[in-house]
Amino acid sequence: MAYLLDVAILIGDAELARCCAQHCTRWPLRRWRGEELVRIMEDNLQLRAEIREKDVLLAALAGGLELEHLNSFSWASEVSLAEAIVRSADAELWHRVQGLQLQLGPWPAHEDYNYMAEFFVECSGGQVRLSWERLHRAKKAGLALSSSRARAASCRCQRCGSSPWWFLFSLLDVAILFGQSDCARLCGPMDIEATEDTLKASLEATPLVWEDERVCEFCGFCGWTSFQIRITDLWAESIASLPERQAAAAEALRTALQASVRRAASSAGFGLFQAMRSWARGESVPTAVVELVLAFAANPPSLLQALQGREGELLPGQLTNS
Repeated sequence: MAYLLDVAILIGDAELARCCAQHCTRWPLRRWRGEELVRIMEDNLQLRAEIREKDVLLAALAGGLELEHLNSFSWASEVSLAEAIVRSADAELWHRVQGLQLQLGPWPAHEDYNYMAEFFVECSGGQVRLSWERLHRAKKAGLALSSSRARAASCRCQRCGSSPWWFLFSLLDVAILFGQSDCARLCGPMDIEATEDTLKASLEATPLVWEDERVCEFCGFCGWTSFQIRITDLWAESIASLPERQAAAAEALRTALQASVRRAASSAGFGLFQAMRSWARGESVPTAVVELVLAFAANPPSLLQALQGREGELLPGQLTNS
């Protein structure tokens, strides 16, 4: 039966593979490499996952093969097979995975300041945008996106002329920078990590070129030196106006605060209800009081902390847990 399972997988018959796996006592003879099933490509600061042999892949997953250990490598990233399915632009493949009720994951942890956010960046008609569909899919699948970054600006040392590193933006920064309120609304509840540039992207003018003091690793100068930071040409035409960026940041903050309060309510549970009933001597507690207590108990989201007390400019007159 193991050989029949091999055949079912190789011909891409997911239902047959699932049926064979129920009676099979041995694993298939075929051994797989990640590069045979997925290819990671980099094009103009965008990462792409190309899924190969889709029918074979689905049949293998339906047959119960544990493919989580298979990875595909590029110069910028290491991506598991399951991640590649979620991050790819192939929406049809994702729907087929859901239709077969296949369980993907567990998700691997990535190092800080990776380029994983670039899987969600797409260029259409000369405009760079985040893909709402892919971002929503990643959220639904439970991918950890907090540390994901995208290369937004090049940095050039004014002393030696070297360009030792990229200026990186989080997914939240990118959604705000492009004025994409729908994507910012998704980022808020996931509490995607804010950066030192989130405040500027949300509330201030965003120049295409600016200077910053950094330590250059190449010119050998002992101390801080001036760097010229320039937004990439690909992104320059896509930066939204300040009102659009403020609207996107407000959506992210609103949903982040709501999610934080929900987590506090879930954590407090019935104990909070009993305590408040006791405090009110058995009487019903006004909803506004409950919301105030939960807002006080909730952990402040990353975006709220990054705004440094200026959240009122985004949500004037609204309750925050600052």
